[in-house]
Amino acid sequence: AALALYVKEQLKSRSGIQKLRPAELERFLVVVVAFVVTLFANMQALHHSNVDSVICARMTAPLVLSFLDYVCLGRELPSKRSLFALVGVIVSSSSFLSNSYHDATALVWISVWYCGLLFESIYVKFAVTVSELTTVGQSFYQNIMSIGPFLGIAWATGELTYFRHTSFFQVK
Repeated sequence: AALALYVKEQLKSRSGIQKLRPAELERFLVVVVAFVVTLFANMQALHHSNVDSVICARMTAPLVLSFLDYVCLGRELPSKRSLFALVGVIVSSSSFLSNSYHDATALVWISVWYCGLLFESIYVKFAVTVSELTTVGQSFYQNIMSIGPFLGIAWATGELTYFRHTSFFQVK
């Protein structure tokens, strides 16, 4: 994605990718760390649990995020009608979760992912609001700065060895 954005911007006469200033770099380092941790925790939650459990946990996020938006970003709370709908979603998803078995490892990864999801959602809204970068610039820097951490995780967890055994990298 980062390469595609870079090439697209180079072909235009006026580039939307500005130079990254130190204050922006600090904010986007936090965005990248939150993004990488959240995505890795999501993969681990799916590995140790099931898709249904992750989806049910994800269904509760809008209610929690609406409260965090209010507290952290000064946004409005949902209307009574919206709040009623969000609570209904939580009740239906919690009934599923209460009837399914999860071991401690799955619960830990779901919790790490959920906390990362909430933090990333709120922090990215803050970083985007105060950023002087264009949307293209924000996307470019988040993607390009994420490559190193993702490769590090892939190497540390042994995931890179799987690439050697895929037909994509084998010449026939």
